[in-house]
Amino acid sequence: MKFTEKFEDMDYLQEDEGILKGKNPVHCAICGELTIFIDLCSEAPFCSDECLTEFYKKYWEEENKLPHPDFW
Repeated sequence: MKFTEKFEDMDYLQEDEGILKGKNPVHCAICGELTIFIDLCSEAPFCSDECLTEFYKKYWEEENKLPHPDFW
């Protein structure tokens, strides 16, 4: 789900579910779409749940040198 829909009522600099709403658009770390949402753990910009999940899946696989178990 796109964060613009999921967090449509969120105010600037408000945090919810580890996602902070910023002010200036930047490119999503996965798909490149412009977004104003930042993941607090990775400090990276993401536009959707799907991109955030993909990022952490790739991170897990890189750190563990194994395919990600499909439990998410």
